[in-house]
Amino acid sequence: MSHNVVTAYSDAVRQQSPPDLHDAATRTELSGAAIVTVAGIFDLWRLTNESACDLLGGISDRTWQRWKRQPDSHVLDQDQLTRASLIIGIHRALRTLYRKAYADAWPTIDDEHPLFDGRSPVRAMSLGGIPAMHATRQLLDGWRGAR
Repeated sequence: MSHNVVTAYSDAVRQQSPPDLHDAATRTELSGAAIVTVAGIFDLWRLTNESACDLLGGISDRTWQRWKRQPDSHVLDQDQLTRASLIIGIHRALRTLYRKAYADAWPTIDDEHPLFDGRSPVRAMSLGGIPAMHATRQLLDGWRGAR
């Protein structure tokens, strides 16, 4: 996955105020880049399709395959864009904290931190949805601030 894709998506959402995800035009503008970026991150994390679909809110494998084949022909809803944004933020935080190999492996390694309760971060986020994804992002951002 190209660093430029992550940067392009980040630049698209970096504004004076958060984007209006109720607005269909905004969601249309962000969706293709979000799908491509998240698909690349999931490849780096070596996620199964099942785990990828769970992190995206329980979409079907068929839907995920269609999105990846034609990312610009799908418009994500507010929930899906929020999930994509959190995944991208988690990925960027991990790349800041750790070397590439460990940053890419970390999401699938069982972790005893109370937030994960012995599960991998991916499993914990799949079970806990957006609140767990947000908590993971905050945890990593806190660790980044401590460095």
